[in-house]
Amino acid sequence: ARERKRQKDLEKAKQLKKKVEEEEKKRKAKLLQIEQERKDKEKKREEDEKKKKLLALSIEQRISLEKEKAAKAEAERLKAEAEAKAKALAELIRKRKFPMDDKALILEDKKLGVKPPDDVTESPVLPYAMMSLMPLVQQNDVKPPSWAVSASSCMGALSGSRGLMSDLLQVYHFFRGDVGISNIFGDVVAPFTLKHLMHAVDEVRSGNAKAAKTIPPLISHLFVIALRILTDEGEQDKNDDMESLSPQDIQLRKDLVKLGGGLNSLSWSEICFYYMDLMERYYYTDASADSNVLPGNALLDMKYFLGGGNETEGSCEEVELSVEKEDPPLPDRYLGYLGDQRGALAKAHYKISRQDPWNLTAEELMSLLRALTDDIIGSRPDLAEDISKRGEELHELRKTKKLAETNFRKVKAMYEASKQPNIQAKEDDKSSSNNEDSKAKDQESQGKSKAAIEINSDTADVIADSKADAAVQEKIKDKSTKPQPTATKKEFEAAEKANVKATEAYEKGLKKLISRTEPLGYDRNFNGVYFSLHDPSLLLVEAIGTPPKISVIPKSPELDSLHLNPNRSWYIIETKSLFDKYLSSLDIRGIREESLFEELSSSGLSSVRRFLFDDIKEKASLLAQKRDFEELQRKLKNAKIACAAEEEGGRRSGRLASLAQ
Repeated sequence: ARERKRQKDLEKAKQLKKKVEEEEKKRKAKLLQIEQERKDKEKKREEDEKKKKLLALSIEQRISLEKEKAAKAEAERLKAEAEAKAKALAELIRKRKFPMDDKALILEDKKLGVKPPDDVTESPVLPYAMMSLMPLVQQNDVKPPSWAVSASSCMGALSGSRGLMSDLLQVYHFFRGDVGISNIFGDVVAPFTLKHLMHAVDEVRSGNAKAAKTIPPLISHLFVIALRILTDEGEQDKNDDMESLSPQDIQLRKDLVKLGGGLNSLSWSEICFYYMDLMERYYYTDASADSNVLPGNALLDMKYFLGGGNETEGSCEEVELSVEKEDPPLPDRYLGYLGDQRGALAKAHYKISRQDPWNLTAEELMSLLRALTDDIIGSRPDLAEDISKRGEELHELRKTKKLAETNFRKVKAMYEASKQPNIQAKEDDKSSSNNEDSKAKDQESQGKSKAAIEINSDTADVIADSKADAAVQEKIKDKSTKPQPTATKKEFEAAEKANVKATEAYEKGLKKLISRTEPLGYDRNFNGVYFSLHDPSLLLVEAIGTPPKISVIPKSPELDSLHLNPNRSWYIIETKSLFDKYLSSLDIRGIREESLFEELSSSGLSSVRRFLFDDIKEKASLLAQKRDFEELQRKLKNAKIACAAEEEGGRRSGRLASLAQ
């Protein structure tokens, strides 16, 4: 009965509580309704007030208010669009993959508003190539001299030439660089660097050669060597087969030999003119239907060189010379051997026939010398054989180096593997001794039961069995895959020496056997960076520009492809500080600049930084000297002040007097 009564009381209490909760909910709902009605009334009252105000406003005020509302709505819309655009840009930035094309990277960065990484600095201002002849302090001027700009640049099709610096580089690589003509003809050319040739050219450019009425010895020597190779009778016999030659070729060969008979260090300019005139007439072919070639009549004679005579020694009967006929004039716009009449080569050929060679400009002299080197390369099959042979030798050295490296790695691995069994044996001895000690201690201990000892022995046996099984499986796996022979210390040292020897031979071969200097890479603007092991003290950058703006373009078919011949300028890097600035300006997110960065920052033979002039060290030493000098001046000033104070006091210290002196 008590339990039933207690249950009834609980039910009544629950019902009462539920009733109270329902009443509380009704009360809250009524309060919310009242509050909502109040808010609605207030909102309606505000709207009525706004309507009254609008009715009270003038037309101009209504228009301005509507404009404010529209501006606010437009601002909210723009804000929403900006947020959506920012989210889309963030998603595009997140999805980008590097490295990518450099030009596309620049456009995307500009479009997405992305700044380069913090470690990528601005590109430094590189000095023009000819400015390397100036002191380093003057190279840092903001405005380079006009002569350095013109000498280091090429105007492309507009100037009709390849530029002074391009011709100078070809001449250098022909005699001492990639082609290395001295490798075939012996030491016919004294060793010289690119800077030596640039200094000789600068003597002509500055007018010193004209004032002294002489060409720099290096340039005249190169002219004599090139003409001697082209007109030497022995070299002609080596390269020409009399039976396979045409009558024109036979006569040309005889004329060249006669020219070589009058060649010396004083007559080289006249011989050069005669040679080029002869080659110009040699290209008198029958394919003259085009305005770009000459009509053919095979008029090859040396009457201008022999003083009017037309008889030649050892002339063949099948060769008939028509010396009585006058040479026909050249057709208009003829671009044969000498090229465009506005070009440096045609101007040099015209001037050298009427003036002394020192009256020619530096660009004209280099164009003549470059044309001679082109003829040597084109007429000497042994040069092509030598270049291909050098390529094969370099390939063999590269293969030998790779084989030596592979063998060294294998022997090193076997030598290190031979040491592991000894180490494992020592570890096994230690583990066995530790096990024996632990067993002795276990036997001496009295607090352990026999069951525990048996369990421990069983677990130890199980662990030992598992280790033995693992060792057996490893041995089986090693035997099934590949045997692992061992190597002695003597074999390891021999392989190491062979690897070092092969590497040194390959590095020496790179300096002697490279036949074509390729650019290390390109920057974002496709500017090539060149490094030559023949002259590793500098780094050349070939920058590609756009053609200059010209007001009047002459009607000429040669200018139709002006966009295919952009301006090119040569810049130079010869100090470590400038190299570091240029290296830090490369953005490795681009494909080209990533490859260029790896080539320039590599630690191998192609690392050019170690060959450049260390101006950082020199600047540090100069600053140290300046600080020492300032410190001495400070000490001297203090000593003078102390001496003056002693003299005013009536007595003077001998030490201070000596310091003052």
